[in-house]
Formats: sequence, C-alpha cells, structure tokens
Amino acid sequence: QKINQLYVNSYKASSIMAEYVLDKGYKDIFIIGGSLENADAELRKQAFIDTAGGKGVQFIEQRYINGRFCEQGGYEAVKTVFEIEPEFRGVLFCLNDAMAIGALRALGELGLHCPEDIKVTGFDDVFQAKFTNPALTTIRFPLSDMGYEAVRVIYKILKGELRQYFRKEFSHQLIIRSSC
Repeated sequence: QKINQLYVNSYKASSIMAEYVLDKGYKDIFIIGGSLENADAELRKQAFIDTAGGKGVQFIEQRYINGRFCEQGGYEAVKTVFEIEPEFRGVLFCLNDAMAIGALRALGELGLHCPEDIKVTGFDDVFQAKFTNPALTTIRFPLSDMGYEAVRVIYKILKGELRQYFRKEFSHQLIIRSSC
C-alpha cells in the first residue's frame, strides 16, 4: 500500500492473549469487541477464533458482543452478557482496555467479583489498567513510542526528508495482572 504505516500486529497480539486464557483452562468465554467493520476488531476476533480452534475450542458467534470500544459500551455489553446467560462464570475477553474498565464496573454492580467469579482481559495497557481493581491483564502496546514516531515521520514528510513510504511494526507484550 502507498501509505505510511506505524502499527502493532493486532492479530498476533490477540493470539497471545487467547493462548494465555485458553492455556489456563478457561473455555467459557465472551468476546467484548467493537463493530466488526473496524479492522482491529475483526483481526482480534479472528485471532481468538483461530487460536481457540487450534486448541479444539469452538467459539459461538453469539458470544461476540459489540462494546463499541468505549467504557460505556463495555459496561452495557456485560449487562447484555448476563441477560443472555445469568449464570455465566467465565472470561470476558475485551478487545481494548476501555471496554474492560466498563466491564469491571458492571460486574461490581451485578455483585460479581473479578477474578473470583469472572476473569477479565483487556488490550492496549492504557495508564489506568494497572490502577483498576483488580489490576487488568492486558496486551501492552508502546503507545507513547508510536506517537513519538508518528510525529517524527510527519515532521520528516513536511520537511521533504521522507520521500518513500514508511512502514514500521511495533512490539507488543502480554502483561499479566490479577484480573485473569
């Protein structure tokens, strides 16, 4: 493609989180994601499905709830999960930290405890993730490094120093905390 790209491989990152969850023996899972018209939502969901399938775990499509990639959406999605399955006691595999933070709030209101009753995972490792109660298990992206590099690339483009298309993949890391 003829565009400059700074990115993290969402598919690989989601596969790592899925592997972590599944290797712990958890198989009762809802995915809280965004609209599947969003490329990251689709990649992260597909990575989970592929990883689960590789481990003999079938994912049920009705267990994907659109949380709109925001706290309120995550909160509402969890309320929907418990309308569908009031006895659910598994993992909420949230495709970003904002939704996971909303999910934790909804669980508290429902009288459920994380990680005792429900496990919760996130994505991005936003600043607040380590301060949630419990601290959020997530995938860390180097957001500040990515922002710095984006500004640097824009500056070089504006100065005419960057004439070829630029593509850089940043690393990601599983951050295990107490929510899962």
